[in-house]
Amino acid sequence: MLRILTLLSFLIVTSVLQGQTGKLIGKVLDENGLSMPGATLSLNTQPISGTISDNSGKFQFAGLKEGKYILSVSYLGYNTLEAEVNIVVGTITEQNFKLLESAILG
Repeated sequence: MLRILTLLSFLIVTSVLQGQTGKLIGKVLDENGLSMPGATLSLNTQPISGTISDNSGKFQFAGLKEGKYILSVSYLGYNTLEAEVNIVVGTITEQNFKLLESAILG
């Protein structure tokens, strides 16, 4: 009986702790709707959190505390974009980007 109570307590604590964070997902595309693998994304967390989009342009940040963040995306030859995202505990927030080519000066 004690073993069952210990196991149930562990499962409850684990599920409560997992529910105290949120997740951010999205996709980076160019102006033609083509995926952009290798785009650099960063969140203004402490310390700064970053990732790179995968082969289909998708990205994710997991384990985020509830609150507002600034998400930045950059790609060589394209304008850098920023978006404010609001993370809510226990939910998945989606933020997609469509990058435009930057003008080459010179």
